[in-house]
Amino acid sequence: MSGHSVLINPHSAGQLLDYSGLHFENQIVPTDVDAFMDFGNRVFVFVEAKREGATIPTGQRLALERLVAACCDGGRHAVLFVATHK
Repeated sequence: MSGHSVLINPHSAGQLLDYSGLHFENQIVPTDVDAFMDFGNRVFVFVEAKREGATIPTGQRLALERLVAACCDGGRHAVLFVATHK
């Protein structure tokens, strides 16, 4: 199987990431984006996937909203899709 969307190391894809030890003033922790696409530095598409029934934590939601807004303020177009899965 080949292609740009193929995982190079599938074992690493199942790795749990724990950012709880990386915090600033006991409140701000890193977050992630599950997918990102760049269309010619003009349109940015962000995807956040959550298990069915899960909610996006407030801090992550704010970060994603601000990321999209910053792209738009910079003269680009941006959209965030929130997807659910079982």
